[in-house]
Parts: sequence; structure tokens; C-alpha cells
Amino acid sequence: MPMTKAEVVATLASPLNAFKIINTTETVGSFTEDRASAILGRFDQTARMIPVSVDVVPARAEAKEGAVRGVSMQLPGPNPTSDGKLSDMGHPLGMHFEVLDNRELTPAAMLVSVYQSLSGTNGAAAEMSYRMNGELTLKGLPPVQLQGMMAPGESNSGAIGAALYVNDRFGRLYSNAVEQPEVTGLHLTMEAIPERRSAVLEGARLGRTEARAGETLEVEATLHPYQAEARVMRLKVKLPDSLMAGPLRIVVSDGATLDRLTTPAIAGLGGQRPMALADAVAQLNRLHANDRIYVTLLDHGAQAEFDSQALPGVPLSMANVLDPLRAAQKMQLTGESVVEAGSLQTDYAVSGAQVLTLDVR
Repeated sequence: MPMTKAEVVATLASPLNAFKIINTTETVGSFTEDRASAILGRFDQTARMIPVSVDVVPARAEAKEGAVRGVSMQLPGPNPTSDGKLSDMGHPLGMHFEVLDNRELTPAAMLVSVYQSLSGTNGAAAEMSYRMNGELTLKGLPPVQLQGMMAPGESNSGAIGAALYVNDRFGRLYSNAVEQPEVTGLHLTMEAIPERRSAVLEGARLGRTEARAGETLEVEATLHPYQAEARVMRLKVKLPDSLMAGPLRIVVSDGATLDRLTTPAIAGLGGQRPMALADAVAQLNRLHANDRIYVTLLDHGAQAEFDSQALPGVPLSMANVLDPLRAAQKMQLTGESVVEAGSLQTDYAVSGAQVLTLDVR
């Protein structure tokens, strides 16, 4: 980590724990070792840092109007820049800083940095929500996309929710047991919305209880926003032509529920075998945003789950061939295939799930 000079402001004497209060000045090198008896630093080395940009932009009136109708709108206009200037609305565009690159400390340092960037603005409030759009870039790998609605809850504010979200992504990468990631940057654009943009999925129903494979089915979901009237949202999905006759379970849910159905346990967090860093990045990019309602079919047939993806509709003959991989804990085999049928943008942080049954003729 960086080693700097310091100006001592005060010294507090204590038999238990004496310490100094300082102001850091210019960087003169880097600390390379931290032992029980001493700390080692070198003047001829520079610590590698991760550039971070957190741009906070105000919610526009058009976005608020579209959110009331339950429609996600992509608005034209100038994008936030990183030159420290003010926007044409007179609001500061965010903070730009560097965070140390350390396997044990970086996830926690990112959590604190993102939280301070959001809570330190004049517009920060307990009921403030943030629409996140950003990416985490890595050397030699595709960027990790960061998207979703960070709304306050009963115990956490929207700023804490955003910080925990970023901490989770860094923690999954830095806990990889196969490779050490080289993060080249983090950029977040946070649209501040001065209200609590959370909603509960209260109920769901199908347009009809019987259908044939290949037909279009209407799904109706009842969404109840925080301190607002419930609203009904409708989505049409096309049933696959390969559906087998009989009862079919349909899950109408938030993104977290769908992730538990489609994504194998993360290495180091769920007890699964270690996976390559590229597979971990691909798995993170397949996680579903929390501001949509998803319709998922639980089709009859086995599904094989490898390190970075799921293979639905596996024939029993192939399942027998893949059984040695399952015995070696390189693959998971489930009795149902998870088929994503469609999703609907809500502009809320959605929570909840409903399971419906359809008779396929």
C-alpha cells in the first residue's frame, strides 16, 4: 500500500494504547511487509492502485414520470465526465479516487469508499434510492457489469445497499482460489432518486390454466410499491415447442430467486470446487438485475450445471455419461431444467416470488 509522509497534529498518551493524529502529505514509496515486530517500506517502489469513479447524477423529471408508469426510460443528454466540472444543472458529478490493490483489504476498502462517496453528498438522505449503472474492468477479461436499483430497506440505506453490492462483486473475484484478478478500474454512475424505490411481488396469475407447447401465454403480476397503490403488470411469453405434456411449474420472481435457480454456488462462498477467473467473471455477468420481474419455466428433464453455465434439457443417456463429473464434484445435476421465458422492467427494487402451475396439453 502507499507510504506517505505525515504531519503530526496531536499525540495522545495512554498506557493502554497511545496513538497520534496525523495529516498525510506526499507519497514517498510503498509498504511491502507488515510483521508482528515491524513494518517494512521501500522508497523505490510504487504501490499499484485501482482508479475509481463514482458519478452521482440527479434524477430527471422525465425519468420520474416514466418510473410512475412502471416504464424504464433511456434519456438523452450529456454523460457525466471525470474532469471535476459541474453539470449544466449545477450539480457536482461525483468523486474520483484510487483504492489499494490487496487481496484481503480491497473489498472492504471499496465498500467504505463507495459508501462515503454517496453519503457525503448534499443530496444524501435516508429515503434516497440509486439507479446503478457501471462496470468493473479487469486485465485480459471482459468487464463485470454492475446494474440495478439500490433502494433503502428496513435496516440499510440505499448508499449502504450500493456499497454492499460492490463489496460482494469484489469479494467474489478476490476470493478466487485459482487466479488473482488484476482490476484496472471501477466506474459507477448513480442516478439519485429522492424516494424509496422498492416493491414487493404480492401475487401472480396466468391468463389461462391450459396451453399447448409453442403457444403464447399471458402472465399477470401484482406489484406493491412502498407506500403506494398496488399495480398490475402483464407480460406475454412464448412457450417452447419442446415442452412435454403434463403439469408445468412457472416461477414469477425477482432476480435473486432466479439466480438461485440458474447459477451454481460461487466458489469459496457456496462450497463448490474452485473455478477459473474467466468462468467466475462470466458467472457474475449472468446474475440478474433486481429491478425486473422474471418468468421462468421449470421444465421436465435433467439439467447439468458446470462452473460457468447451465445446460438444460440433458437426455438421460447423456446424464449417465456425465455422472463421473458429478462424482468428482465438477458438475451438478438437477431433476428440472430452468428455462427463462421473459422479463419485465419495473424501475423498482423487486423482492418476492410466486409459483404457478400450467397444464400443457
